[in-house]
Amino acid sequence: MKIVLATASEDIDRFILSNIKQAKIIGIGSSRRHLLKVIKKEPPDIVVLSTLLSGEEDFTEVIFKTLEYGNCRIILLAKEKDKILQDAFYLGVRDYLFDPINPSALLNRIYNPMSFQEAAAAVKPGKRGILFNKKMELFFNKHIPDESVVSLEAQEILQGILTYIEEEPQSTLEDNLFLIEQALIGYCKTAQ
Repeated sequence: MKIVLATASEDIDRFILSNIKQAKIIGIGSSRRHLLKVIKKEPPDIVVLSTLLSGEEDFTEVIFKTLEYGNCRIILLAKEKDKILQDAFYLGVRDYLFDPINPSALLNRIYNPMSFQEAAAAVKPGKRGILFNKKMELFFNKHIPDESVVSLEAQEILQGILTYIEEEPQSTLEDNLFLIEQALIGYCKTAQ
């Protein structure tokens, strides 16, 4: 397991470096820009990312690029009511720790990911806003080439899932995936 730390805390970094087992710290991101360079150079399995990490880059875009470059799991360190939580959740982040960060709890989270239910309960995702949709549209237009298409098999799978959850297919892959995610959240809530 390869890990990049971007905790914005030397104390947390030292603790993780001293106590990590069966994993390798391959880099420490000192800023948002530096983090992206580290990930692009050697993609990790896990990135521990703090909202306190310095930099001028938009934090939502940092999450997006981290996932794009690294195709990795992100453990997000944030304040419990941080507005970035909604964006992070919709981008696929499923591991969270809230201030004050306990280094032992972080070490435990590295080895024990949150379930989807736990992440949804922690973040309490609401309906995506127009601003989020526009921001994602810009990211996807900037980062995904026009010729990328969903395979016929994937389209059929999505159609089957949407039929099962009794939702009408939408015009974009993102909107269809959002409907599926919302249905899963609803099922998780009713199962409790």
